[in-house]
Amino acid sequence: MKSIKFLLRRVLIQSSDTPAARNKAAAQVDLAAYESLYGAEAVQKRQFYNVGAGPQFNHPAWTKIDHPSEWYDNAEKLDLAWDLLSLTPLPVADGTACIVYTSYALEHVTDEAAQHFLNEACRALRPGGVLRVIVPDMDIYYRAWQAGDRTLFWRKDAHEKTYPNKTFRTNPNDASIGQNFLYQFASNASEIHTDPVANPISDGELNDLFGRLPFAAAMDACRARASLEKQRQYPGNHINWYNAEKLVGMFRRAGFASAARSGYVQSAAPILRDPRFFDFRRPEIGLYVEGVKDG
Repeated sequence: MKSIKFLLRRVLIQSSDTPAARNKAAAQVDLAAYESLYGAEAVQKRQFYNVGAGPQFNHPAWTKIDHPSEWYDNAEKLDLAWDLLSLTPLPVADGTACIVYTSYALEHVTDEAAQHFLNEACRALRPGGVLRVIVPDMDIYYRAWQAGDRTLFWRKDAHEKTYPNKTFRTNPNDASIGQNFLYQFASNASEIHTDPVANPISDGELNDLFGRLPFAAAMDACRARASLEKQRQYPGNHINWYNAEKLVGMFRRAGFASAARSGYVQSAAPILRDPRFFDFRRPEIGLYVEGVKDG
């Protein structure tokens, strides 16, 4: 019964993840709830920021921030352009943002860029403002790799595609589980990447690294083998890893003393508990971390 309920919930989540469904949801937004919580001026000025929003996010109270890219075909669908890897200021004035939200973006950038973003979000938020970050939880992927659980890595449409393509050199379902694990956080250092580094990490080397190094050190050693230049060429790939311990620590270094792990639609901000717009992507592997800026 539990598995049936989970599958039904996944269908409902996935059915809302379409342009038509999101546009319909945007038309049905109750802005009065926003105004009661944050004031009419905050809603009018759209002081709610989705960083790495993608071209499909559509909400009348929110400002979409992303890096224009042919990969995502989003250049004409953004409110503010900002490259996470640029290490330039987030284009939001000090102490004005009510909420900053980002979902599945920080795994595409370096630790330096991710920490810079967290620092900038803290600067931009007003006292009591919320930063919510969602990334893949690599503890989940690591456990699956160690258990030989290929179901987490299985790509249902892989056999319908031709190879190489802009993502994979070969069918990932035919590759080892180790290479699929590696692809989740150091994509171009894996043998299945469409354009890997000159000396990709083999299964033997991967096993050796995790056999002799602590988890975080092994993850960092793999990540260090990935090329930032290639990541810029293939921005949809991953070049970083997070678990709760790492990400909460980064929040705290940015100034969020109250940072803690959250969960699917369990935000401290009531307006973020709406899966039509937030948290709907892959909750089964999501790591949710949230911080509130001190007054």
